[in-house]
Amino acid sequence: MAAVERLPRAWRDETYYEELRADAPTIAKAAAAVAIAACVVAAPAAARVVLSGKFIEGFQTLVGAGGVALAVWAVFATVASLVAQFVFRRRHRWGPTFAGLGFALSPLALLVLAFVPVLGILVTLVAGSWSLALCYFAIRGTVQTDEVQTLGITVSVLLAGVVLWMVSQFAFGPRVPAEIATCDGLVDVSGVCTPMAELSPSIQTAIAVPPR
Repeated sequence: MAAVERLPRAWRDETYYEELRADAPTIAKAAAAVAIAACVVAAPAAARVVLSGKFIEGFQTLVGAGGVALAVWAVFATVASLVAQFVFRRRHRWGPTFAGLGFALSPLALLVLAFVPVLGILVTLVAGSWSLALCYFAIRGTVQTDEVQTLGITVSVLLAGVVLWMVSQFAFGPRVPAEIATCDGLVDVSGVCTPMAELSPSIQTAIAVPPR
């Protein structure tokens, strides 16, 4: 119990969101929570870039992660507000919902451990579920909806996250370089293509004739 009390109040007390005010210091704290969580998650990738000697690119990775997280946070708050207003006819101020969702997303910082074998899967499930539950409490506390309406808005935010992830994968996901995609010979582990004409006759035959 003592360990739970050491956690930030936004992580453990649902009444925190009912008392939330959308003043400038609160918005700033929520933005810092979102940006820090994103940078923590992106830290391992940035570290690999820095260790390869690309210091500026590593810094850009962290800045980019923070910027994208802030944009996603704004999209989530906008979706929640639109669904509350036009689907459930609930009038409310956008600011408290914006701030509340920012604090609710902060447990995703635990995803920094997602790369650890086995433990990473558990951490991902816990962080995702925890953050989703906090989003529910943040919406309920700031929009003043009943349980069904709150669940509907929370699911809408979740679906918005899924759509954003799918769009990002389609637009910025890993792509096969043109040299590899058009290679008519062999591609080694380093991604270098050896054309068919430069291969030995035995290897050409092995490639041309499928195994029985």
